[in-house]
Amino acid sequence: MSDDTKKTQGAETPEASKKEDNKEEISFSEEQQTKINELIAQRLERANKGWEEKLGKFKLDTEARIKKEKEEAEELARLSADEREKKVLEQQKIANEEREKLLSERENKLDIISLFSEAGVPIALVDYVVVADTKTTLKNAEEFIENYKVSLEQSVKKQLEGVPPKDVENKTQVKSSTLKSAY
Repeated sequence: MSDDTKKTQGAETPEASKKEDNKEEISFSEEQQTKINELIAQRLERANKGWEEKLGKFKLDTEARIKKEKEEAEELARLSADEREKKVLEQQKIANEEREKLLSERENKLDIISLFSEAGVPIALVDYVVVADTKTTLKNAEEFIENYKVSLEQSVKKQLEGVPPKDVENKTQVKSSTLKSAY
């Protein structure tokens, strides 16, 4: 840093000197300081207890996962080469199906986002219709959009119900037939 920057940052302002003065004026009696120290110790103890609980849960989860993996490795070691190969292929097949399902859901979500955008439906509602199956997702989305539009229309009509405004010049009510419907 340049010398100018150091001088600017270290310069005392009236506000800074007031804060420093206030810090110097604070003092506690021994009883107050003891009470403050007890409160701080209690708070630290609660925080440590929370972290210890989280650490304990993490350790248990990790130990369980390691135990499961060891059992699977032992089981594979006991199997013959053909059986081991079949088991590994089966596990890979299951993992691939899960990945394929997640990928399908992501693709469906993107399709429904564009569909909702075109229909004027809030995109935040996409998660309520997306499933892994494309046909089901499209059916759900179409039904949702239709129900959303009907509900929105009913809500707007309900809010617009009431007595029509009076014509200020004639001091009579405007006939409802002269008002055009918004839909």
